[in-house]
Amino acid sequence: MHIFITGASGVIGSHTLRYILGQGHTVTATDIVPLPKDLELPPGSIFVEVDCTDFRAVENAMLQKPCDGVIHLGAIANPRVGSSQCLTRAHITRTVHNVNVTASYNVMRTAADQGIKRIVQASSVNATGLLYSHDSRRKFEELPLTEQSPAHPEDPYNLWSCLALDAAARACLLGLTANESSFLHGHEAFYILHDNLTFGKACREIAEGFYDDATKNGVDPDTVTAKELVQLYYPGTKLREGWWTEGNERRGFYDTSKAKKMLGWYHEK
Repeated sequence: MHIFITGASGVIGSHTLRYILGQGHTVTATDIVPLPKDLELPPGSIFVEVDCTDFRAVENAMLQKPCDGVIHLGAIANPRVGSSQCLTRAHITRTVHNVNVTASYNVMRTAADQGIKRIVQASSVNATGLLYSHDSRRKFEELPLTEQSPAHPEDPYNLWSCLALDAAARACLLGLTANESSFLHGHEAFYILHDNLTFGKACREIAEGFYDDATKNGVDPDTVTAKELVQLYYPGTKLREGWWTEGNERRGFYDTSKAKKMLGWYHEK
């Protein structure tokens, strides 16, 4: 297949690009910056410098080669950083939201217009209203989270991850018929991430001070159990019976069974 990939120069994008090429597919790789120097495209694949907030630029790039599928990874990934054009915190939040929403709509709309039915849109676990929500309002009805769990986004990044992406998907993809009979709307959300806690001393967020309160309370990131983290950060949250069992104390906060069942996806250990 020939796959259209946005954000191909980023961390996740470049890994995805290498994987797709390794499977024998060709690509139209796009980004606002060049590909990493060590990433060389084979014959049949091309790179196009594209700003996905420019609808015509997205359309022109997607028309350069007939595409069988689209993987959209192009976005401002860190709302605390924004872009080099952001001057203030308020500017950052507006820019993150507007860039990410516009880019997502443009890519999905163009793919739908061209009849492309294999579309992957990356989101974030923060769609539930997680990392960037205020501590006092960071609450969950039940853990682990599923794709049907209520979302409480309040930060512009979380709003993009949750409400805007779903609205764009419904607007652009509702008319597409998924091959899987279990798909309800032509598009489905999936949690695709590690089944177990990746919380440990090597975790970047530890080094950046996100969990200072945990380490100050004597928590060992390499051995702490999921239930202990729930008690520290989300006290009183209902826990699904049988999810955390003996020998499986560091099972993650996200239920990925839907991706396993419908996509056959498993995280490689």
